[in-house]
Amino acid sequence: MRFLEVLFVVFNVLVVGRILFAKNKTQRNLLIGFGLSTILMLMHGIIEGMRWPMIPAYVMNL
Repeated sequence: MRFLEVLFVVFNVLVVGRILFAKNKTQRNLLIGFGLSTILMLMHGIIEGMRWPMIPAYVMNL
C-alpha cells in the first residue's frame, strides 16, 4: 500500500473507533473527523490516484 492509502485507512479506523468507544461524542468533533477524512481521500485521489482495492476505504468515508 502507498503512504496516503495507509494514512487514510488508519485515520478512518481511528474515527470509527472514536464513534464506537468515546464517551464524549460531540457533533463538532465528529464533523471535524469526517472532514479531515474527506480531505485525506481527496489528497489521495489527486496525488496517488484512486484504485479499485481501496473501494471499502472510500465507502467508509461516506
